Amino acid sequence: MVGIKGSRGAGLSRGLVAEPITLPLNGRLSVRLYPDSRPSNLEISGLHKGLVLVADGEELVEEGAGFGVPVARYRDKTYFPGSSRIEVLSSDTPVVRKTYHLDMVSRKSLGGRRISDSLYRPLHAAFHAAYVSIPRFRPILNGVMRLREDAGLETSFERRKSRGEVPVTYTISPTEIAVAVDLASLETDGLVEVAVLNEQGARFCSYSDSNGLTLQGNQIGGWDVVAASECRLCDPTKDVLFALRSVEGTCLRRGREAVRRRFSWAGLNYTLPPPLKMFRYRVILRESQRFEGDQKPL
Repeated sequence: MVGIKGSRGAGLSRGLVAEPITLPLNGRLSVRLYPDSRPSNLEISGLHKGLVLVADGEELVEEGAGFGVPVARYRDKTYFPGSSRIEVLSSDTPVVRKTYHLDMVSRKSLGGRRISDSLYRPLHAAFHAAYVSIPRFRPILNGVMRLREDAGLETSFERRKSRGEVPVTYTISPTEIAVAVDLASLETDGLVEVAVLNEQGARFCSYSDSNGLTLQGNQIGGWDVVAASECRLCDPTKDVLFALRSVEGTCLRRGREAVRRRFSWAGLNYTLPPPLKMFRYRVILRESQRFEGDQKPL
C-alpha cells in the first residue's frame, strides 16, 4: 500500500497507480483509494469504491461505496462501476483521478435460480416507493429485508457492455476533498439520472443539518431528500464527521441502512438530471467536536 509520510505528497509519483494509495488529511484522519473492488464488504463487494475514510488506521467504510462514486440509472437498468484505473495528477497538493467504467448491473436470484427483471423490477419499485414515502413502515420493511436472506434471495452483479467511463478527480487538503465528476463520456440514450455516492459505514449514525434537524440511527431514513443547505453525518465512536452542502440543479439525499449480513452504509448522495456534463462539490472531513465549534459555513 502506497503511503504518504512526512511532507504531504512525499512518496507519490505522477502517473498510473496499480496499488492502493493512502493520503493523510489531518492528524488521525486519512483517505484511501483502491484500484480494484476492495474493500470487498457485504453486498457490493464486487463493485469499485471511491475514497475510503480512515481514522486511527481503521477503515470506516463498511459496506459504503466511498466518496465520489458515480452510478447511472437508465430506463432498462442501473449501471455501477465494475472496473477502474487510478492516476496521480499532482503530488504537491495531492490530486488523484479514478476513472470508473459503468459496466455492472445487479441481478436477483432465489435459491440459486435467477429472477427475471420483468417480475422483480415492479416489486422492487413498489418496495422502494413505500420505504421512501412512508417512514412509519420502515421497521416492517427492514424486517422484510432481513428475511430475504433466510428465504435465499440474493443480489449479485454481472458485467455488461460499459455505458461509458466517468473520470472523478479528487483534490486532497487537510480538512476537505474537492470532487470533480466528468460525465461528458457517459451514454445519454435512455439515461434517467446520475447519482454521485458519498457513503461510509452505518457507524455514521448521527445526522444534523443547518435547519436544526437532528436524527439518530434508523430515523435517518433510506433515501430522504435533504431540505437544508448543509448537512453532516457523524460517527460518534470515532468522533469524526463528513459534511456536504446542497448544489443548485441537483438533489441531495441522506440515507442509512444497517441490515445484518447485507447492508451497512450511511451516506449523503447527490442525484443529477441529464445532460449535466461536469459536477463539482466538496466533502468536509473533521473531528466532530472541532466542527461544532466552527461557525463558518461549508
